Amino acid sequence: MTYTVENKELIIRNETEKDVWRGRPEGHDVEWASTVPFSDDGIVLYHYYRPERPYGGFQNLVRVRPDGSIVWRTDLPSSDDKYVYAALRDYRLYATSYGGFEVEIDINTGRIIERRFVK
Repeated sequence: MTYTVENKELIIRNETEKDVWRGRPEGHDVEWASTVPFSDDGIVLYHYYRPERPYGGFQNLVRVRPDGSIVWRTDLPSSDDKYVYAALRDYRLYATSYGGFEVEIDINTGRIIERRFVK
């Protein structure tokens, strides 16, 4: 499976490049997506801004299945934060929050392994 983003939509394709699922998980615009190594799942970062609730926390980093359903929603480094950047490096998931934290996230559970303030 491959996970990509086009026009703020998540596109999940199988090995033959056929669309398996396309859309906005939970109705959110998608900023970034990546396939989870050794899995059919993907990691998705929703756009952090929500007009209906511009302030306050938003757990906008999720792991999804090929059918677009949510496996887990990651914890936040602080309750009123949200993620603005995510990347997979060496089979590890890292994210940076609006509040200035860089975190390493357990790719299997969505829990924060390490958190440090970088701003």
